[in-house]
Amino acid sequence: MSKQIRSISEAIGIIEKEVEKAMSEEKAVKRPLYCIECRDRKVTHPGAYFCKLCAGEFYNEGESE
Repeated sequence: MSKQIRSISEAIGIIEKEVEKAMSEEKAVKRPLYCIECRDRKVTHPGAYFCKLCAGEFYNEGESE
């Protein structure tokens, strides 16, 4: 069963702990800095996996199939 929260300050403390936990998990996720295809050029934007050249080649191949 869940624990009963007895005060507002206790609730705030629980929320603060959960936020800290979520933010530390987000920082743990590593995004690639270099293209996963050629490993030579930097990716186009944060969160991308390909450089501009390799992205064009990859997505154009998908359209021709």
